[in-house]
Amino acid sequence: MSEVPPTQPEGGVFFSESPDHQKETPSRSRVLKFALITAGVFIALFAVAVAYEAFFSPRAVGERETQRNYEIAKKGLEDFREKMTADTYGGKTPQETLDMFIAALEKNDIELASKYAWWDGGSASIANKEALVEGLEQAQREGKLSEVIDILKKMEFLDDINKGSNDSKWFGIKDSNGIIEYSVVFRRNNFSQVWKIESI
Repeated sequence: MSEVPPTQPEGGVFFSESPDHQKETPSRSRVLKFALITAGVFIALFAVAVAYEAFFSPRAVGERETQRNYEIAKKGLEDFREKMTADTYGGKTPQETLDMFIAALEKNDIELASKYAWWDGGSASIANKEALVEGLEQAQREGKLSEVIDILKKMEFLDDINKGSNDSKWFGIKDSNGIIEYSVVFRRNNFSQVWKIESI
């Protein structure tokens, strides 16, 4: 008696997967793990790119340098404004400052007299102030300070030179030919609104 072969299901050939074949098919958890690792790598690379652009790229370095220079300049301007505003040695007019300067010299107070000199922190103003102090101290040592005071008392406002200038005024002494022999130049400190001696 012959055996009847098993019937096949409709729609295809009946076969069963071997255990080896089942192991080759990636599981859902392995696919998910791979996807997460890939996403993590892309996120890390993106973060590195963003960090480089924000902190290490030439553009970012340049922007930080510009910002640093701006802050330094801003601080310097604030310090300058503060010092200039605090400088109240001087009069509200050039004549008043000249009178104060003469009064200090009559007391032999070179230090006080030097405070009426213009100062803005620049090399020119520092050099002018040092030259003024040096000249006054030399005149004091040589007993000629009274002569300097007499010359200063003869100073007059020079109308022809001062026309059109609001922040700088000249006082001086002219000879018979109209040539200036001695002069004092005053400059207004627009922060404290006092007049200072710029040069003498």
